[in-house]
Amino acid sequence: MPAKKAVARKEVPAAPPAPKEVARKTAAKPAAPGDGLTVPRILVAVPALEAGAWLPLGDVAKALRDGGLLGKSALSTKLFKKFPKHFELRPDRQPNEVRLLAPPAAN
Repeated sequence: MPAKKAVARKEVPAAPPAPKEVARKTAAKPAAPGDGLTVPRILVAVPALEAGAWLPLGDVAKALRDGGLLGKSALSTKLFKKFPKHFELRPDRQPNEVRLLAPPAAN
């Protein structure tokens, strides 16, 4: 029996893959005092601060993130340090608690 010859197949070039769209991440920047972030807005998001008691910084930060006042990766300590007349953090090194010192003056 004669050997069978291999039939050459024409390969149809595959269509080039569609270009992938790059997903743009639009992370909300943490609001700064110039961005409309004020002590009253912080107190609306975390009303427990009005009592003046020490609160866990992690709980307060979560409430601020849930309220849209603090970005996903923003540091809550930096936010409170923008308002030194109104908020106190402790301990000085690596704070884990915050309290309201003085409410904002009424207009």
